[in-house]
Amino acid sequence: MFPYLFVLSPHMLMLDATPLEVLYSALSPTMGVIMVGIAVEGHLFKTLPNWMRALVLAGSLSLLHPGLLTDMIGLGILIFVIVTQKIQMAADGQKPAAA
Repeated sequence: MFPYLFVLSPHMLMLDATPLEVLYSALSPTMGVIMVGIAVEGHLFKTLPNWMRALVLAGSLSLLHPGLLTDMIGLGILIFVIVTQKIQMAADGQKPAAA
């Protein structure tokens, strides 16, 4: 992960934090890093247009910044992209590629 996340979210060091806070502070940046990969690669279920790649990158940065509001924004963007891609695939009659 990004080293500065420990500075922005001290719960990641497991100091004076409940297990739920530690889990939350680990899952949010992990999703952010995964979204950075999606934005850089330009592919989720199918190729992303450039505007959607920029949107995913913005969502990933909001997930990397600690805070409930920014996490909700990032997750909302991820859900929007997933639903949009699924709808486009259904309209094109495509199936997701097997891994």
